[in-house]
Amino acid sequence: MNKKDNLTQKTSARGSKSFLPRFLPNLVTATRILLLPLFVYQVQKGTSPLYIAGTLAIMGITDFLDGFVARRIDGVSTFGKVFDPTADRVVLVVVAIELIHAHYLPLIIAVPLLVREALVSILMIYLFFVQKTRVDVLWVGKAGTFALLLALPALIFEGHYGVLGSNIHSAGEVIAGFGTVVLYYAGLSYVKALRKRSSGTQIHQDGC
Repeated sequence: MNKKDNLTQKTSARGSKSFLPRFLPNLVTATRILLLPLFVYQVQKGTSPLYIAGTLAIMGITDFLDGFVARRIDGVSTFGKVFDPTADRVVLVVVAIELIHAHYLPLIIAVPLLVREALVSILMIYLFFVQKTRVDVLWVGKAGTFALLLALPALIFEGHYGVLGSNIHSAGEVIAGFGTVVLYYAGLSYVKALRKRSSGTQIHQDGC
């Protein structure tokens, strides 16, 4: 093998390696959003709770998997840091509204959750467009989101499978309440970010 062929192979390897980190984690994140129409269809058609819970479980897995893959293959990107939390908010809001409509999600949990997502979205837009800053998503916010994505499938079992279904639903309510509290705590990072007036500076907080 001559030097030219060796150089071509190295260039090709670098190209394929750079393609994977840039797109794979975001494709995993996109899967979460692409599953939303299926979830809405399942709920509105009264599909078996096992299938609905399975769809939500896959969404929850992708919420963990996209960040894991990005770190594993060194594919963390600025786009991904924005796309991932945006996908989380879209998924949580759509799922919450559908579960409210289907009488699976209690209003005492749903209302604080939706209010929090609305407030954080407004603050995020303000930080990005007015103060030209961005708050990275860290473990506190991801923990709250993961708790909710873990709890929401459990809520589907209300009225199904007798005592077992009721117990699973009750456990889901507790976890959902915990996740909502954690997300409110994480949202305080946005309030802290508002105090940082240095335009154009990326702000790192203890969760968002």
